[in-house]
Amino acid sequence: MKKQKEKGLRFSKNISQATLWQFKKVVETGNVKFLLKRNDLTAYDDLPECDTQELSDAWYNIYSEFSEIVGGNRADLWLIKQKRLIMMKLNFEIGSTILRAVQVYPVEETLEAAKVHGYFIDPDNLKPTFEKAYTKLMRLKTKISVIENESKQDEQETKKEDFDGLITTLEKFQGYQFNEHTMTVRKFANIYKNFKDAREQAK
Repeated sequence: MKKQKEKGLRFSKNISQATLWQFKKVVETGNVKFLLKRNDLTAYDDLPECDTQELSDAWYNIYSEFSEIVGGNRADLWLIKQKRLIMMKLNFEIGSTILRAVQVYPVEETLEAAKVHGYFIDPDNLKPTFEKAYTKLMRLKTKISVIENESKQDEQETKKEDFDGLITTLEKFQGYQFNEHTMTVRKFANIYKNFKDAREQAK
């Protein structure tokens, strides 16, 4: 896969670069391509082919930095579940792409790529080992569906607020409406932390 820099693509790599809008879109959709820097919102309707692994690494860094500032507790479990789902969906997308490549062109390069991502396919025993790899991929797909269903049930049972609800709560706390396209994730994280600290002190 080609890197973004080889295609002239720019993307947010940390919480000082990523906007609140980008963060929210990745959390809501699981699509790390929203980290790409586009000139206007319509450009996200037709996102280019790019190295999603590189974007995934950037998302992991952004989320880790966000979590470090905010600090984790039970109220943040829904965000953690979203992160887990995003990573699993990304791994499924990568696995699907690689296995399609192996199926069409089973050469050393594609077989090695499959191995790197946990799918061992023996060129001397291609059909059964490919089927085993495909079964592993489908198990991942099933696991994603199970976690998605559990997350929906948890949300219904605990009535956790969604990301828009969280933003609305923090806007009331700050006393002004956020500009999601200019506010950085770092600033949002610090506002969230201050809100949580104030809530704890009020108990």
